[in-house]
Amino acid sequence: YWIGVENIHGGSLFRCSGCHKHLWLPNGEEEIWQLGKLVEKHGITDGYCQYLNRSRKRPAKILMAKLQLIERESESVEDKLVFARKIDRIMHEKKYDRKEVI
Repeated sequence: YWIGVENIHGGSLFRCSGCHKHLWLPNGEEEIWQLGKLVEKHGITDGYCQYLNRSRKRPAKILMAKLQLIERESESVEDKLVFARKIDRIMHEKKYDRKEVI
C-alpha cells in the first residue's frame, strides 16, 4: 500500500508501507497525462526517468536520487551512527545538482 508522505515540488511523495520505498508523482492533470504518455511509450522505468529528466522536475529528480541512495545504504550499513553520518552526507552533497544524476 502506498501512503502519501508529503506534497513537494508540484507533486506528492508516497512511501510503500511494505518495503518503504518512495515514489514521487505529479499533481496536475496535464503533468499526469504527460507522465502517462511517456510510461505508455517507453515503459514504467524509462518513462518515469524521462519525465523526471525535464528541467522543471529537477528538484523531484534530485529528491528521488537521494532517497534511492538512502534506501541502498540502509540495507548495507548496520551501525546506526555510521548510517546517520552517511544520510547527512547524502542530503548535503552537491553532486546531485549536476545534470548527470539519473
